Amino acid sequence: MDRSRTLTPPLVILALLLTLGTFYTQFFVYGEDYLAESESGRQRAVIGRAAPSPRQYRVLAAWLIEGLERAGRALGVSTPTPAFLVARVLQNLAIFLLAALWYRRLIGPQPSRIAWGLIFLAWGMSYAFRDGGLDFSVYFSAILCLLAALAVSSGRDLWIIPITLAAALNRATAFVIPLAYLACRFRRPIGPRSPGAKALLVFSLSLSLWLGVFLGLRLHFGWKPLDRVWLQRPGL
Repeated sequence: MDRSRTLTPPLVILALLLTLGTFYTQFFVYGEDYLAESESGRQRAVIGRAAPSPRQYRVLAAWLIEGLERAGRALGVSTPTPAFLVARVLQNLAIFLLAALWYRRLIGPQPSRIAWGLIFLAWGMSYAFRDGGLDFSVYFSAILCLLAALAVSSGRDLWIIPITLAAALNRATAFVIPLAYLACRFRRPIGPRSPGAKALLVFSLSLSLWLGVFLGLRLHFGWKPLDRVWLQRPGL
């Protein structure tokens, strides 16, 4: 086993504790009534094709929650709240573990500095849910961007293609992943077997997937009116 790519048990335990801490903070702020009504209403709108743009096209999180809800109903759970809680715990844990791996990749095996990085990350996350709901798609964006960064830094360029596909199902801003990949990998000169040629191929496939999903979702669900929950118009 390559220990340079693994986390020490204390860091894993810290990630678990921070996951539970951020989860408890969010649950304490919102409460079960909010999750069972407001958050569930957003979920039902996306599944029922009644959500405004762009929420209607952010289907990755909605599909995950729907799967967890169905699993809960099969086990006799009558409320959707446990599905939201399980999803948030899994997302928070994934973010902390992937962030720890990314910090280790950046600074090497320095557990104390990585631990402080995770603590500051948890502190920042405590401000990430004020008046915005649980916003599962934002957390998935963080997870997928961390996965992309780890894939590029470990030389697993082909992983950018499925990561971009998942990210495109999550939010339209997924196009930044192939762009960032190309910025990291593109090299001159371009030849049939050059690193630059491989980077262009991975970039082209990833961006094509993103464009296909972007257009496909809008063709499948139809054009939806813009969500103006804050009564603001888009643009400058």
